[in-house]
This record gives sequence, structure tokens and C-alpha cells, in this order.
Amino acid sequence: MSTFKLCCDSPIPELQSMKDDIKRQLQDLAETTPNFSDLIDLLVSKVKVPVDVFLQVREQVYIGYRSIVEEINEIVDALKQLQDMITQFNIIVPLAKVLGGAIDELIPSIPVLNIKFTDLVGLNSSALYEAVAKAIEQEIELPFIPKQLYEHFTNNAKELVVKVKMILTGYKDLVIKSIKDVAEKVLSILEISATLPTLLTPPTIEELKTILKVLLPDLSWMQILQNYSVDDLLEMLSSALPFSLPSFSKPYLNFFSNIEEELIARFNEIVDFVQSLNLKTLVDFVLDNLSMLGFSFPTICIEF
Repeated sequence: MSTFKLCCDSPIPELQSMKDDIKRQLQDLAETTPNFSDLIDLLVSKVKVPVDVFLQVREQVYIGYRSIVEEINEIVDALKQLQDMITQFNIIVPLAKVLGGAIDELIPSIPVLNIKFTDLVGLNSSALYEAVAKAIEQEIELPFIPKQLYEHFTNNAKELVVKVKMILTGYKDLVIKSIKDVAEKVLSILEISATLPTLLTPPTIEELKTILKVLLPDLSWMQILQNYSVDDLLEMLSSALPFSLPSFSKPYLNFFSNIEEELIARFNEIVDFVQSLNLKTLVDFVLDNLSMLGFSFPTICIEF
């Protein structure tokens, strides 16, 4: 019997809402298992990663150790990534039929790794992790990842998981931009006068970090981390960005080892948030202007 059930409530679900949902389920489970040690033992024995549907996480999330609440958080992130990928796929397929081209001719592969968009649908998570780990070992610069992920934190097992997540998050922007280009061609072919809206430009992890350094020019990065909380730094960012930030969900247990690790995780969530806004813009546009192509956007649920 599964311990948790998590559903995407829309084709582009809100990550923070999903995390709030799993937090409520954890709290409910804690009420029936009040002893903390028993609760952790229960989670470790019952929670299994549904690797048959996920690309972003492996059956053993972190090689060498267990952190069950953190692993549950990774499952939530992976479900969001999977739902977004399905939605992207369901936009491009009807558009590609109009153009008559193969999807992988319209959507670029992941840079450096050269993994095609359609390959991601059936790719085993272990194969993706092996490709990323091999590139890291060979000191190949990977896309969408800062040259130095953390300045004051080291955990190789966790860093690999974070880097895979960042690659998939960053690649999402390439896919969205390509879908927009394809949609413009389809509008021209069908002689539809609608104009695609301008999409937001997602910031990079390094750009978000630079903004904070500019806002606090007298402090080193270490001093920034020592003198401000994550909430304080996110509030500063919010005032400097051209869009409103989401309300970030606090985990059931704070599994972050230090403030830098949590802040970088929030940075990646900000990037994903902007991409979600752009993806929703495209979904709304094709439904309003190209509905004759038969778009359908199913949502998914998982139990684990």
C-alpha cells in the first residue's frame, strides 16, 4: 500500500502548492506515528521512488546515504518536471503535424550531452545520471549549471542530483523558446493573424547570485550567507526582479545542511517558476488561437 498520493492539479502545476500538499500528508502521518524515530523508520521502509515514470531521480536518490524527507522532496520536484515535459510534448506534437517535420528537428537536444527531446520521454534515469557524472569526471563544462555550484558546501552525492535537476530545468527554457518559434510558423502557414505574447527571460543561477552581490557590495558571499537568512535574501531579490516571486513552501523538516544549499535550491525554483509562467502563456495561447489542432493537456498522479 502506498504512503502518499500526489497529483498535478493543472498541466503546469505550481511547485510550491505540490510541496504544501506533501507537507500536509507528512503532518497527517506524523499525527498517527507520534514517535519521530518510528516515523522515519516507517518512511524509509514504505516510500519507494517510482523510477518507472521518473527521469529526474533514481531508485537510490543519493548514493551512499539516506535522507528520507529530502528524498520525498526530490520526488515532488521530479513529478513537477515530468508534468511540464508531458505538457511541452502535448503542445509540440499537434504543431509538428502542421509543419510535417520530426519533433527532434524542431526541438534542440540538451547541449553537450546531446540527448534528444524525444529520448527524454523514455530515457532511464540511471542513463542520464551516468552521462552527467561522466561529463563531470572528464571536467566537461555542462549547460545551465554555475561553474562553481557551491562556494562553502561540499556533498558530491547531493551535488550530482542538484546538477541533473538544474540541467533539466535549464533545458526547459530551450524547449519553450523552440515551441514558440514553431507556433509562429504554424500561425503563418494557417494564415492566422494572432500574435504570440512576449515571454519572460528566466534568470540564471549566477545572475540571481550576482544581484545579491550588487545589492550588498560591501560583503563577500560568505558574509552575505552569515548575516542574512534565506527569507531575507529572497525578499531582496523580489524587489530587484521584474516579476513577483512565489511564496516558497517550508519543508516538513529542514533538511538543508546550510544556508547556501537552501538558497541555491530556491534559485533553481525561481528559474523554474519563470519557465512555468512562460509555459502557461503558450498553453493558453494555443488553446485560444489554435484549438482546431486538437490540443489536449492531461494531468498525472503518482502514489509512492
